[in-house]
Amino acid sequence: MLARANSMSTYRDAQFLFEYEEVARKTVREFGQFPIWNPYYCGGIDGLGTPQSRFVSPTFFLTLLFGTARGEALTVFVMLGVGLEGMFRYLRSRGAASLPSFAAAPFFAMSGTFAMAPALGWTNFMGFELIPWVLLGLRRALRNDAGGILVTALFFSWMVGFGGTYAAPLTLIYAALEFLEIVLRREPLAKKVSPLTFGVLALAFAAVFAMVRLLPIAETIANAPRIIGGTPATGPRSILRALVGRIKPDAGGDFPIAGTFLVGWAVLPAVVASLVARRSRAPFISSLVFLWLAAGYNAKIQLFRFLRELPLYSSLRFPERFLTLFAIAVSVLAALGLTRLFALSRKKPQLGGALAIGTLFALLAGTVPLVRNHWIAADGRPLTEMPAHTPQEFKQARGNRWLASEYPFIDRGSLSCFDAYPVPMSTLLRSDLAKEEYPAPDARAQVQRLSWSPNRIELKVIAETESRIFVNQNWHGGWHTNVGRIENQEGLLSVIVPPGEHTVTLRFLPRAFVAGAVTSLVGLVALVLVLRRRKGEARTTKEELVRIGGALVASLALGGVTYLLISEEKPPPMAALTPEGEPIAVDALPNGVTPLDVQFEAHLSLVGARLSPPVVASTGKVRIEFDWKTERNVEGRLGFFVHLVPDEGERIQPDHVMISNVLEIERAPAGKILRDVMEVDMADEMKGKTWQVFVGLWRVRRDGSRVKLTEAHGAKVENDAVHVGEYRVE
Repeated sequence: MLARANSMSTYRDAQFLFEYEEVARKTVREFGQFPIWNPYYCGGIDGLGTPQSRFVSPTFFLTLLFGTARGEALTVFVMLGVGLEGMFRYLRSRGAASLPSFAAAPFFAMSGTFAMAPALGWTNFMGFELIPWVLLGLRRALRNDAGGILVTALFFSWMVGFGGTYAAPLTLIYAALEFLEIVLRREPLAKKVSPLTFGVLALAFAAVFAMVRLLPIAETIANAPRIIGGTPATGPRSILRALVGRIKPDAGGDFPIAGTFLVGWAVLPAVVASLVARRSRAPFISSLVFLWLAAGYNAKIQLFRFLRELPLYSSLRFPERFLTLFAIAVSVLAALGLTRLFALSRKKPQLGGALAIGTLFALLAGTVPLVRNHWIAADGRPLTEMPAHTPQEFKQARGNRWLASEYPFIDRGSLSCFDAYPVPMSTLLRSDLAKEEYPAPDARAQVQRLSWSPNRIELKVIAETESRIFVNQNWHGGWHTNVGRIENQEGLLSVIVPPGEHTVTLRFLPRAFVAGAVTSLVGLVALVLVLRRRKGEARTTKEELVRIGGALVASLALGGVTYLLISEEKPPPMAALTPEGEPIAVDALPNGVTPLDVQFEAHLSLVGARLSPPVVASTGKVRIEFDWKTERNVEGRLGFFVHLVPDEGERIQPDHVMISNVLEIERAPAGKILRDVMEVDMADEMKGKTWQVFVGLWRVRRDGSRVKLTEAHGAKVENDAVHVGEYRVE
């Protein structure tokens, strides 16, 4: 990666992830502003509230110094080093000797996760490298060491600031197992209370330090929830291939599962040697728990399914990512096993020495396939040259989500949008405007842009009467004006100005950022000041514990007061519109829809369907509409399965969870006709075939079972699926 550092990945996910980092760099370097608003993507999004942006991290300085592409390669390199050091220290804290810790650390810190993720542009997945540091701080806190609170909080907040939706929630699961280890100790309850108190304080300060990021993300998710369905399952063979196979990217830059979580066989002798040690029981049980979770819905008793019932984990969709935590537990077992063999070699030099040397050699040799795995993954990246910067006035463009990383270099915003959460976009956004700031059609006003930057826009407005001025970006409650008032016009940013000549300054400063920053800063300063007053005692006194609790309360109180004092309009619910911008909920079937009367046992019925056109070009797309009607007691957490069955070959399944991908079934108005509209792109392999279309309901976010049909009323049904028509691809 370092050798090709000034190249840009063309992989699909890398496009918007690279764009987020490049916009943050551009905002700081060119405009001297903190990157809290990103106008270059989706018509404008909250930069801090975007879960997958990674600029709130020390590694962002590499981006600022060397550029986004070179900074990304250096970030991967640095994070590998941070992970190796953190894992070494965590292994030492669990009782492993230095040399065994050195030999075992790479089996987590250089495992397949960290080879695959950067190759796909998922640089924020390198945040997993910080898990050992969080666990190290937590273990110190659980030993009544107040310094562990600071370590936990610093590295957890770094992890959250580094982005992604997996590392922090998965870390909390490992932290819960650390707590459980304390709870299950065979000692009086009184001896457990103090460590558990310190552990709770450590996690509480972790949330406080990360609040500058957590609050904006929480608002984003609340306004645009990420609804994930499906019953993902990982079979035993797939898990084995992931852990011991060799990574092999395909022509499109994707990776089959083999090697993507590589640990390798070399740890096995050390792991086996560890099983006789009492201190290995907890990590061994942890490793089994993570294998169980990694199996997803493939397990007979689906622990992953129960986990997804929890609010923080409802959006998890790839259970195999728990193999990253499995790699931590295996590294612990390997280090403890080799430590055990070293102890045996002192008692029985001939047998123990031979076993220790052989096991150590196996571990050191096992790093070779880990390194090779990184090399192969990096070598398989689809790359292109970095685009040249073409400075010009900022404007929105129609855009291309598969080339999103190009647009900041030409000072254009891409209205073509893609991310893991449904980004709210105004239907009034345009890519054909002569000016990005303009008066409403009925306004008697003139508008001139004086200056522009991501977080601040200055306009000269001459208005004969009170006038509405549009800004071609999405509305957000964090926008403020020095003249008039900000208004949400169908999701578009607008400002109402009084009559006269004004210099109107629009600033973006959301309360979630301000309150989060106050909470994080006060918490950091207060905790550091408390810890500086320590006099070197081995154990924390009750007085110091009270001061630590006071610092926690003060930071949360000041942050809460700040949040309440800043007035900010709440965003309206996401518009329930079809992809064509028409209402989803209507009173009657639209023209051209074939009426149906198919009832399901979940208090929901299919009342109509339409396919168009009946004959599709292989480069075109088919529009499919299903019209549903729900009752008041409709079953929740359902989804739609759609089967496109050809006259020969394999079927295609464009399943989905929400009506027209924006409205949950249980939140839809009862008694209305609900238009579920989807478009299916054609491909060459679909050419020359006739495709039958079936639709049905399944418990997509529960056990995966199909919802049974109760009445078909003449419709053709097959295995609780309704046949709604056919089309042919020419």
